[in-house]
Amino acid sequence: TILVCGEMILLETENRGLNETLKAKFEASKPESVNAVAVDFDGVQYSISNENGDKGVILVSAKMSVFEDLVKHGVEDVLKREYGNYLVAPQDGFNVTLRFELASLEE
Repeated sequence: TILVCGEMILLETENRGLNETLKAKFEASKPESVNAVAVDFDGVQYSISNENGDKGVILVSAKMSVFEDLVKHGVEDVLKREYGNYLVAPQDGFNVTLRFELASLEE
């Protein structure tokens, strides 16, 4: 998201649409279906969807053109450290996928 403040352009470090969609789905009183795609200003493509139509499971995937360069610098270890068991094999066409079972998320 781009915010214009006087003469300066401020770029947010997170994708607001992605953040708001996930927050709504994680906080919903009952599981809801989701199928959303977003592209950030830096070309990173995101997908939020249910796994095989299961409303109780949300997959968040990301695809970025520089991923192979990041792999050379240890990004896979960082992802494993930060996301642990949420990190699963990437969906087709994506570099990274996180899998969330809504019933087992901590409050």
